[in-house]
Amino acid sequence: MNRKAIVTCFLLASAFTLPGLTASDKVFAQPDQVETGIGFAEPATGSGVVYPERSGRVDKPVNRLEPGRASPEEAGDIARVMPAIKPRAIVARFADKFADKLAGPAFLQSGRLLYVRSDALKEMFSNRLFYVLRFRVWPVGFDIPEPMKSNNIFVVDSKGKLVLVTGSEQLKSLFKTGASQVKDEKSARLALRAWLELSSELNQDGFLQFSIDDTAIDARIVGRGLVAHGKAVIQPRGGDEGFLSATLTFDNEGRLETSEEEREVKAGMRPICQSTKLLDQDPVVRQMARRDLLILGRRAESYLIEQRKKGSPELQKAIDDIWLEIVRENRR
Repeated sequence: MNRKAIVTCFLLASAFTLPGLTASDKVFAQPDQVETGIGFAEPATGSGVVYPERSGRVDKPVNRLEPGRASPEEAGDIARVMPAIKPRAIVARFADKFADKLAGPAFLQSGRLLYVRSDALKEMFSNRLFYVLRFRVWPVGFDIPEPMKSNNIFVVDSKGKLVLVTGSEQLKSLFKTGASQVKDEKSARLALRAWLELSSELNQDGFLQFSIDDTAIDARIVGRGLVAHGKAVIQPRGGDEGFLSATLTFDNEGRLETSEEEREVKAGMRPICQSTKLLDQDPVVRQMARRDLLILGRRAESYLIEQRKKGSPELQKAIDDIWLEIVRENRR
């Protein structure tokens, strides 16, 4: 790759706009997301870097979703809502049915199954639990067979019934049929927050961080019903910017009547080819690679783990060094 192409790669990584994204790690004001599909093992090298226990142990990828284990908080919610049901296994069985639908790389083994937990969801959907199944978008995404997409919200009810939500219309249907009735301004604000939490997941690329200000959620009586409006703002980090806003209208019986959304989502720095340039002969290219990865911080963890598995011992050490610097400087 010549220097012009390399520089182009970094320009793409540092300024990339996704006007129509379709929902990471734990974020500031979103629901608690608990990923338990991957545990952590002892350091594989003397660097002190800890990597997932599955790294490098499978010669041939198996196109199967690993359901993982529930965290203590998740296990408590399962015991409260559906003690005889294993919701993670239900989601995994659903996803595994699509393993052979498309030719190409094994996409299921790259999926991250996250439990979504928040007070608003608990109040509005007392007999349901929520999971997000997310597939990698950066540096290269996967072809995902329908009806799934890169971001998938799975809703499991107390009888083990599964509902898949991948867009606004399905989200609207979920609120119409499954949400608690909205009778006053307080419950309207809770409903609006729950909507924004789930909509944020559907508009995620694995790096965005959304913040919801409860004090900025407005709810008022209009006619015989209620109207609620609010916004989820993207934290301005590494060039990320934008927002999601929603307006929900409820009828006089407390059921969702209409929903309107507005999106402005712009993605900033993303991992494309930076790790492969940490050992480049050109010092300018090496410096650009380090800068980009430090800006990405902990958000680059999955990318670095994947690249490390494919790299030479020298590149593995370089990745270990940059990750230790990210951790030492607490770059989030």
